[in-house]
Amino acid sequence: DVYKRQQQGSVVKFCGFELTRDETGALIAHQDTFVRELLSRHPDVLPDPSGPVDRRDGPDPDSPGTADDIRDAQQAVGELLWVASRSRPDLSFGVSRAAQWATKNPAYAVKCTRKLLGFLKAVPSVHLRFAGLDQGGELDRHLPSSPSVGSIEVWADAGFAGESGLKSQTGVVLRVAGNVVGWLSLRQPFLAQSSAEAELLACGEGLVLCHALSPAWRELARLPVSCLLVNDNVAANTLFNGCTGNWRTRHLRLRVQGFVEQLENTPLEIHHAPGTVMLGDLGTKALHTSRIKLLLGLMGCRVGQEAGGNLEPESREKENCVDRVLAAVSLIMAAHVLQGCALVEAPPESACPGPGSHAAFLAEEPSGSFWLLVGLLCVLSVGRWE
Repeated sequence: DVYKRQQQGSVVKFCGFELTRDETGALIAHQDTFVRELLSRHPDVLPDPSGPVDRRDGPDPDSPGTADDIRDAQQAVGELLWVASRSRPDLSFGVSRAAQWATKNPAYAVKCTRKLLGFLKAVPSVHLRFAGLDQGGELDRHLPSSPSVGSIEVWADAGFAGESGLKSQTGVVLRVAGNVVGWLSLRQPFLAQSSAEAELLACGEGLVLCHALSPAWRELARLPVSCLLVNDNVAANTLFNGCTGNWRTRHLRLRVQGFVEQLENTPLEIHHAPGTVMLGDLGTKALHTSRIKLLLGLMGCRVGQEAGGNLEPESREKENCVDRVLAAVSLIMAAHVLQGCALVEAPPESACPGPGSHAAFLAEEPSGSFWLLVGLLCVLSVGRWE
């Protein structure tokens, strides 16, 4: 009843979420206040818009760390885990990677968390939007049918062999009635010997989530529930569709049968989607910010806006300050240039060039203050571009 009477722009806090409604009446869930408090505890971290994970960096195997280092790493991971598991699916892979090294290499885990904090400072707000079946968008065009109230979609993907070259990484996104309600990113328990096997394991984790959610959603919706498994690997989809093969793939077919039996009486449909729209890719590997924002947009999330208006007032104020300084420097340089043009266009006082004549002005080199303004304009322009 509280949510039904809630007006646009008003915020209700519930179980760590901040809930509000947008101009269309859709429910918005975010954790902007907690994110600001978290970032205020790390003022030395600079914004890093490149991405939440540095794909070029790796752990040092010869730095186990002390008990205090492990405690610090676990605290840093725990702070980010609260955000990544509730409202920020874009942080799931980075937090999973940091948690894997929290006890084996705490120094590297802390380094990963600082990278995540830098990305969080650059992109501090991601709002989950729940609009029911009106969510729509680009994603629904890649499905066999429009989402219904009783449909649970499992978008499962795997990063084969991972960045360490050993165990693969699983990424799963769960949608109910066209709205994202859950996600996970985890390292697979054993070494997959092919991409098809890695994708099967990822699909299995997604079906476990579907199996756990379907009874509750069936009770709430009062409708039969069906499961749609979406994957971008043709070999894995073929195995799920019950193909006949040789003995080399028999263990994979047995694993598929075990996953299907877990769903009991829930109808299961397998569908292939292109990798460009695979939501599970968000939890499988290190992605650039542009790719992350694309996937968040497909999930119906809003990036960079607070519920009541624009986000990041401090950042906006800094940008406006830089713009004002740029305008002032440009006006001063324009005044210098106009003054020079006036001297050049002035009629000569005599045939012989003397001090103050246009020929003497052309012979003079620009002053040091002029070059200082040119350098300042270049620095400010680059800073504003970044």
